[in-house]
Amino acid sequence: MSAPGARGPRRAGLLAAAAVACLAAANAAAQPPAVPDVPRPKPTRVVSTYDPGRDRDRFEVGVGAAKGYFDVLGTIGFRCFVRERTGWIQNFQVQASGSQKSHLTAATVSLYYLLRPRFSDRPGWAVRPILEGGVGTHLTVEGASMPEVDETAFHARAYLKTHFYLGGEFLATDRIGIAVRGRMTLPEYRPLDYAEAVIFLR
Repeated sequence: MSAPGARGPRRAGLLAAAAVACLAAANAAAQPPAVPDVPRPKPTRVVSTYDPGRDRDRFEVGVGAAKGYFDVLGTIGFRCFVRERTGWIQNFQVQASGSQKSHLTAATVSLYYLLRPRFSDRPGWAVRPILEGGVGTHLTVEGASMPEVDETAFHARAYLKTHFYLGGEFLATDRIGIAVRGRMTLPEYRPLDYAEAVIFLR
């Protein structure tokens, strides 16, 4: 049989343990149930599919009415986008052209550096004006056949000119289009040197 003095501490310990258990149960009941972490969807980004190089680089094949000795000339070329800066689109163009009339044949290889205002070339436009200008370096080889002696005489010359183009172009699809343009060349005794219709593939 335990002593009466020992019952006091044992009873106090039991009461303290019961109080702690009640407080723990009350705290557990007061806390909201745990919500599992659900991954949030990432915000979608609208990415433009417009690529200046892809959408402006193109091959061209054309035929033109020339002003001068030759009546018609054919052209083939490649236009390469360089950059866009301060509202101007800058392009390089390599072009080969040829003409033939009577006993005279001429072939020219040209390299152009052209500037076009940004407002005239919008990605969403199917019809666009052509307003551009720049410089061109040219190498022309002319051959004159002489049937009397069964020989051909050749003459080559290189020169630098300033060119301006005016016209319009129409995109039939995302990759194929038609352009009609005229060219002015300075210095030249016949500045309006030819008008051309072109089919281009981007």
